[in-house]
Amino acid sequence: MVLTEALVSGVPVIAPDAPGARELVVDGENGRLPDADSTPDQFAIVVAQAAISPAEREPWAQNARKSVAAFGRRRCAQKLISLYANAIDTKLEDGGCKAGHLAP
Repeated sequence: MVLTEALVSGVPVIAPDAPGARELVVDGENGRLPDADSTPDQFAIVVAQAAISPAEREPWAQNARKSVAAFGRRRCAQKLISLYANAIDTKLEDGGCKAGHLAP
């Protein structure tokens, strides 16, 4: 949630390259994703480089808001509905349940 709030506010994100962050942050576009196994010193170097380089950081800030547009409520609801519809269609095609009965 914090990563999304930062991006919506136009703040670039620096986070370890892990599943949750990887869905939101594109390395070099709206922030940085140092390796999740980075040492604290390696992570600090990435943060320091961003802090001393406004020319590198500014495009990240400009892209931050744009990058979370795909995660709006309407878009997420549409994706969820599509996911459920595909799951139901697959189950029906496999003969795993009868129309109108979603339980096996």
